[in-house]
Amino acid sequence: MMPRDERKFRIAIVGCGRISGNHLAAIDQLDGLELVAACDIELARAEAVAAPRGIPAFRTIEEMLAGVECDIVTICTPSGLHPAHGIIAARS
Repeated sequence: MMPRDERKFRIAIVGCGRISGNHLAAIDQLDGLELVAACDIELARAEAVAAPRGIPAFRTIEEMLAGVECDIVTICTPSGLHPAHGIIAARS
């Protein structure tokens, strides 16, 4: 295993709508971060984020968390869904 300071934090994003662009830009600009999966209830939106980056796209957060290893889940869904998605991510 690589020391923590040499390893990138693996990030999965749930919600690929408007606000996700801010999160994606930050992930792309900061060293030590690696986007590993994208999820959106509208699969085409997840695929639009995932395809150019060569990462998998998922339709549900449960499928995404079962399908990839990640250290961080960035939640970009409507705010009313944040508690449920946060609980799912924490339990994973």
